[in-house]
Amino acid sequence: PGSVQANLRVIFPSALRDNYTPAGSLRPGDYSVSIGEATIASSLMGAPSGYGQEIRFEIPTGLKSSDLRIEYRAKQRNRSVPYFDRLILEATTEMIWEASTVSYTLPKPTSGTFQISRVNKGLGADPTCVIGIGPEGRVFATDAGLTKETIQCGFESPIVSIHLLGRGDWNAPESMRKADPPEWLTRPIQAEELVVVPKVFRNLSTELVRLLEVEGHSSSLIDMEDIFDVFAGGRFSAHALRNFLTWVAKTWPEPQPASVLVVGDSSWDFWGRYPDHEHVPNWTPSYHTHKEPDFPTDLWFVEGEPLDRVGDWFFGRIPCQTVTHLEGYLAKRRAYDRNSDEGWTDRLLWISDDNDPVERDTQDILGRTLPLAYQIEPIFIHNYPYIDNYYYGENLARIQEMARTESQPLDFGKISPAANQAILDELTQGAALA
Repeated sequence: PGSVQANLRVIFPSALRDNYTPAGSLRPGDYSVSIGEATIASSLMGAPSGYGQEIRFEIPTGLKSSDLRIEYRAKQRNRSVPYFDRLILEATTEMIWEASTVSYTLPKPTSGTFQISRVNKGLGADPTCVIGIGPEGRVFATDAGLTKETIQCGFESPIVSIHLLGRGDWNAPESMRKADPPEWLTRPIQAEELVVVPKVFRNLSTELVRLLEVEGHSSSLIDMEDIFDVFAGGRFSAHALRNFLTWVAKTWPEPQPASVLVVGDSSWDFWGRYPDHEHVPNWTPSYHTHKEPDFPTDLWFVEGEPLDRVGDWFFGRIPCQTVTHLEGYLAKRRAYDRNSDEGWTDRLLWISDDNDPVERDTQDILGRTLPLAYQIEPIFIHNYPYIDNYYYGENLARIQEMARTESQPLDFGKISPAANQAILDELTQGAALA
């Protein structure tokens, strides 16, 4: 690898109230960049979006240290304190094709266009196939785009390795079988609810369908992988699930399914681009929309056209990360159906990230409408400490306008691990509804 190019974006939230301008917040003498004992030269400029500033610097080749330090020392002590919005590090590794099979491992899951240098440009020197391997072992084949000096290949999905195959590198498979299309592609399903499930949860999901039928709801299992195959060419894609549901609504005869239940958790980073994404496995995708860029949403799958934020289907998710999680869910559901007297069946967990008067009015409505037997456990997110969300997205332009009218400090770009833990603790005790 060569030198590493670094780009750090800094935001001053309080300055947004006063018609924020980059030149009015951070100045060259207000900060320093160092790695270990070495001071790194940097440049300061306004962010291309117009919101925030960017500190750009280069980490030289051969400089090794576990500590990267950006220190803020404002000369004017009465100035507001910034938070670091994101840090992007970019490095370049040269890939070379020499007319024989070669493989490259990437430092992290990466998508986009890759450029490989061509050393031998003679006849027969070009690769016959370029293959990318995804984080979960998915295989993607693509064509090689040839220029005079390079081979270019593109992958829309993140990959962790690239493999270029030359002539004679393909071996005939020992056996082949015909892959039949899913039955629902030609024979519409007659059921009230579609249960979309990854194969890893399929065996247990048959028990879920049985429980639904006992409760009087006709349901049918749909393999998530079949949806990917038909509507996304085998790729893990949120658009595949949305397109499948749109296709069902347009082509299946009445009576059509009225609801869809997906099994499996999802991370907002379903591409696998950030280092913490392994903590939440992506079994069934979620999606970030332009209307709600702060968090992923499942409403997008069922709101149809136009995007009016009104669901055309009922949509639910069992966010299990492991088979054990799903077993626990099914055990609780069976216990509830037996009218179990374990205490949690009358507990309702109310999670709110709003402020008054919304919370006050909601609490009043719940108190007047719910049966007295129910116990409401409230968790107000604003009562817990926040930290910076270092993976916050690009959609910051709306903050300026909202900050002018807000009477309370904004928490955009923040997350609260303490609130997350409080929610997990309450759910561990059990709740009939959250």
